[in-house]
Amino acid sequence: MGFASLGVSLCLNGEKAYGKAREILERYRKEIGRAMNWIHSNLENPEVVKQGNAIYVLAGSNVSEHLISNVLSILNHSGLLPEKPLFGFADSEEGVKISARASDSLVSKGIRLNELMSKISEKLGGQGGGHMGAAACVIPKERQDEFIEEVERFLGGGEKEREPGGEQADKTAEPERKTNDRSGLLDFINK
Repeated sequence: MGFASLGVSLCLNGEKAYGKAREILERYRKEIGRAMNWIHSNLENPEVVKQGNAIYVLAGSNVSEHLISNVLSILNHSGLLPEKPLFGFADSEEGVKISARASDSLVSKGIRLNELMSKISEKLGGQGGGHMGAAACVIPKERQDEFIEEVERFLGGGEKEREPGGEQADKTAEPERKTNDRSGLLDFINK
């Protein structure tokens, strides 16, 4: 982000550092708010939010590649969407950056986003990885639809997912639903 010297200056009680840090924080909050408002206004648009075995937010250039993971974390904890793995797509210089989030409940049921992102991105000419409940990758933009198809296949049982003990995860159980009260999104953002 280009602010390493600001961090050092803050640690050394630099005179102007605190004010500069507050400016950056305010800019960050506004960008997050704009991104969340854009997503909120497009939740019902099937060209932007697609649902299957997972939920896909196709943000393109509407959300910065540097903010997509933070925005997904907020959305994942907002209670607006069904409890499914969540993938956010943002244009980047290298192609498309894809961030993914899964609830602790899904991770305890066997979801491994780090494996999913690594395997699928490598197959499509990109690279990725992360943690079981939070991961990211970058792939060529023209392979975005293929990525979604691969995720659907992977989560639908085409790639066997295993529980921590080694048993195959039960794919027939209906995922828990979060509330769909979208009116609370702005309140959630402004906390």
